[in-house]
Amino acid sequence: MISVIGITIFFMKLKKSQDEIEAHFQEKYADKNILMMDKYALYVAIESDGFSHFRGCGYLILTEDELYFERQLDRKLFSRPTGKIIKVEPVKRMAGQNPAGKMLRVEFKNDGGQTDAIAWKLKKLDEWIAIIEKTVHSQKSGG
Repeated sequence: MISVIGITIFFMKLKKSQDEIEAHFQEKYADKNILMMDKYALYVAIESDGFSHFRGCGYLILTEDELYFERQLDRKLFSRPTGKIIKVEPVKRMAGQNPAGKMLRVEFKNDGGQTDAIAWKLKKLDEWIAIIEKTVHSQKSGG
């Protein structure tokens, strides 16, 4: 049986991690124009990891030049310049994962120039797709 103390410690660590991530974002993005942010984005999968994934909530941020995610519990990071994004789309399934409803799939070029994709479950899916497409188009057209 899980003890009340154990549960309390878990939530205290989770809150501390969330506070640290929040402070990090406020510092890192203080001088940037944040176009979209979701503090509760659910990381679902990245195709290059195959079928082994550890889901988790974190912060997803879009600026004019970067898409950035940091997962709360283990501080897993994902950062991609918007110029490396190939396309975005809603999907129901990716890399063996199929959470209820649709998720955002972002296809991009990795550091080795290979095509990869990552997916998150988001509340404002249509807004995310529209703003990422607009940002990527603006990057590619030079303005």
